[in-house]
Amino acid sequence: MGLAMKLEPSCGQRMPRRPPYTRLVLATAAATWLCGHVALQLQPVFVAMAPANRLAPATGTLARARTAMFGHMMAARTTYEDLDPEVRELAERVNELLETGGARMWRTYCKTELKSQVFDPRRQSVENLRSFLDFYRPDLQELKRLFKIQPPSVYLFKQFIFDQDMSVNSQLTDVPPPWVRKFLNMYNEGDVYEVTVASAALQAEVKELTKDSTSYMAWHWKKFCFQRSFGVSMPDAVPAEIIKNFLKEYHAGSFGELAMTDDELTSQVNEVLRAGGGDAWRTFVDEQEVESMRNPKRFPAYIVRDFLSQIEFEDEDDNSGFTP
Repeated sequence: MGLAMKLEPSCGQRMPRRPPYTRLVLATAAATWLCGHVALQLQPVFVAMAPANRLAPATGTLARARTAMFGHMMAARTTYEDLDPEVRELAERVNELLETGGARMWRTYCKTELKSQVFDPRRQSVENLRSFLDFYRPDLQELKRLFKIQPPSVYLFKQFIFDQDMSVNSQLTDVPPPWVRKFLNMYNEGDVYEVTVASAALQAEVKELTKDSTSYMAWHWKKFCFQRSFGVSMPDAVPAEIIKNFLKEYHAGSFGELAMTDDELTSQVNEVLRAGGGDAWRTFVDEQEVESMRNPKRFPAYIVRDFLSQIEFEDEDDNSGFTP
């Protein structure tokens, strides 16, 4: 009781203030305890989210709480179920690389090449994810150098993956590394046949006919190449017979004029894409038996109308909008 009376100030008296350093120590201790308590309460949530958190392990209670809370916010903002299927697949492949020692390279790539501080693969675009996968694989870098130096090697490579029962429209990053290495070894050892390309004059004639990528002749050329040269349409990469046969059919009047997609139809397709129909569009165009194309203006109008009618039918049938 006496001790209590000593601590209780009398009327009009003020309690002596604690030294500043004492207040600082007490405030720091309280903040540390609070952060540790919050981290402990949220630990089950953070553990469940661990696969989505690709950040380097932090040390200390406060650092762990901060890192886990950041991961929680990112997971809440973007889940794998919400992603475009192509982004989801590529993000999973990037995460596999991060788990096997590629985390530092990924962060460096984001900062230097993409000029981005976004390190969650789920929040990157398809183009950015593919560019990293391409950058990370030295076999693809070697393959691209070969394509640049020896254009006919593109034709030979497409033939190679076709023989492996793989779509000629497959992206390079989709081709398994052992297949790429096998092709490079075969090419370097001379185990592939030599492709004889057309003369410069014949190549120039094809380039002139197809210089407008949205023209009907460009469409006919793409279609012709898909059927005869594994989708390879570069005049300096395909065998001479491909170009000779195409020009022969052209001069014989075999390629009729087609109405190509105009601005109005293109606008309708873009509305579908903005509404979540991107995957439906990609699937549709990949079924048209042409080299991978995404721009609606490069397709005949009747094909784009067919796509739009299918989308409208599906929308009316399930009354649930677009289904990527």
